[in-house]
Amino acid sequence: AHEAIGLGAELLPLRHRVAVASGAPPPPAEPRPENGRAVSDTGQLVWAARGEGRGIVTVDTPRTKAVIGFGGGSAFPLGPVTLQPGPTAQHGFGVWAVTAMDGSAPLDRARRIIIVALGYSQNTDPQWTIYPDRPVGAAPPPDGVSVTLGRHWGDPPVLAEGVPARITVAANRGRVRVWALDERGQRREPVPVDLEPGRAIVEIGPQYHTLWYEVETDAP
Repeated sequence: AHEAIGLGAELLPLRHRVAVASGAPPPPAEPRPENGRAVSDTGQLVWAARGEGRGIVTVDTPRTKAVIGFGGGSAFPLGPVTLQPGPTAQHGFGVWAVTAMDGSAPLDRARRIIIVALGYSQNTDPQWTIYPDRPVGAAPPPDGVSVTLGRHWGDPPVLAEGVPARITVAANRGRVRVWALDERGQRREPVPVDLEPGRAIVEIGPQYHTLWYEVETDAP
């Protein structure tokens, strides 16, 4: 097993489905990723390391598109969806996802879509400390240092950063409406939509005080 890891076995779960089997032979050698990128055998997952350890995972399936990691300031064209994350509290780190919600329809034909976008989160009033005992001022804690909460984890409610993004989805028919959702997933307030030929553009951000949004298009 130790020798197999040296041959690139640590890349297996990034590229293939994996399972644990007692007595199985060592896995085949995996080629090292080119330009810091590891691509799954389906082509739907891409793990990309950027400078200074700021990596990105992109998901590109017929029903879900996502950007996970330090995506702020970049554009990610993923078929009928383009995700353009904005700045966040942790140097552009966040999660941005778009998922079709009706039946088995892909995103370019879905009538209902959910957008999820979030960044840094923590309990209320945690006490971050740079190890062993130097208090941290404002959250989030700084990069490149060892931090701990000790016994001071904070209290409810959990606070989450609403992160900005410009999201473009296919819109080939009728009206497109977008709502910011409340904590129960119910529609709370409308979000403006810019309509262009064949697509709809939505600007989301912390001003909506939510982590998720619903997109609805008219029936064909």
